[in-house]
Amino acid sequence: YTVGYPVHKRKAVEVALRTVDEFHCNDYGSSSSVFYRTLLLVFNRQVDNPKDQMKYASVAFSRCCAEGQVDITLINLLEKKFPSLYKNLPRNSNNKVEPLPEW
Repeated sequence: YTVGYPVHKRKAVEVALRTVDEFHCNDYGSSSSVFYRTLLLVFNRQVDNPKDQMKYASVAFSRCCAEGQVDITLINLLEKKFPSLYKNLPRNSNNKVEPLPEW
């Protein structure tokens, strides 16, 4: 991860997004929860604007759900780094967020 100059942060996000596209457009294997956690951390650390952070994180989380890669570690990351996204997740009978079968 890079810190400091906004131009470097934007470049880091561009590289991450190009990597995601490249990964999904080629036969490099399947993504995993680690893949999406790393992507979410890039957005958290490199995108300064909170609205843009949420936009990127929401899209990444939706894609993660669609690919069935949500696990408890990803949910924990959402809770810590993207609380506004986390608070909208469905809860079980004990008011805890757990991965749903459709995730």
